[in-house]
Amino acid sequence: MPIKKSAIWFALGFVLSACATPVPSSEDAAVSADTDTCASAEMIGRFNPQKDLFLAQFDIKTDTDDLHSAAAVATMLAHPRFACVSYAAVSGTYGMQGGAYVDPETLFENAFGDNWVDAHNRKVAAASELAARAGPVLANGGHVWIMEGGQSDVSAETLRQILAASAAAEMASRFHVVQHSDWNEQVTTPEDLAFVQQTADYIKIADGNVVGNGTPGFQTSDVTAWAALLAAEGVGAVWQQTKDLALRHNGSGRTAEDIAIGGYNNQAIGAGGLDFSDASEMAYIFGYESLADVDAFVETFVR
Repeated sequence: MPIKKSAIWFALGFVLSACATPVPSSEDAAVSADTDTCASAEMIGRFNPQKDLFLAQFDIKTDTDDLHSAAAVATMLAHPRFACVSYAAVSGTYGMQGGAYVDPETLFENAFGDNWVDAHNRKVAAASELAARAGPVLANGGHVWIMEGGQSDVSAETLRQILAASAAAEMASRFHVVQHSDWNEQVTTPEDLAFVQQTADYIKIADGNVVGNGTPGFQTSDVTAWAALLAAEGVGAVWQQTKDLALRHNGSGRTAEDIAIGGYNNQAIGAGGLDFSDASEMAYIFGYESLADVDAFVETFVR
């Protein structure tokens, strides 16, 4: 289970959590080298690993593409270039939409360890945890980058809490919300969408389901890429788990169980293909927006 005591994350240690932390003297030299590396890490696209925070947020209601997107995010974070990226994943960041929520607890534990927050049915509490992580980053001059793989209800609550605890309203300009989906906007609670659009740095990019629109097209009915993903070192088991979970919960309506689940029928996933379109937002944040499609993703982060 993810830790849910927000006070823990006020510590500076979280901000540098992706880098090494002090250990006994026999390993001090190696740890110091790792820490120094993170302290001088170069920009990755728009993200500064020295002081920024990445939040990968997923509604997981009611389209199972979020499950594929979580595996894609874990794959990018496992790449050596991302070794010093401070991050947290967030599940259950949904807005007004109906349909079933798919519980990703085991998947998220395997993909992100303890480094995730559960917002399902606990928006305000989850936002408090995120504010405890993001507030010190902003106070120290860093930026918070949100991959909005869902609606902006939780982002809005997080930013409200940050601003309520600080007199520095300018921090909101370094709270970046990246959204690729018109539908996600349509089912965000209107006052929350208006708040993030007017207060944060709200960045709308082209639809990540489509190839050739300036944003990676991370959706395909083609099954070819699965072989490489399932064999990927370190994350192959995560891809297997996300594949099984998404197929089980994809709302095809073909069986009584599907109908009871009430999920959206993602045709690409139903055909055995892939849909991690939300990860197009992560690609934008980290400077990989020129990737064309799923095959380009595999070539860059897996092979």
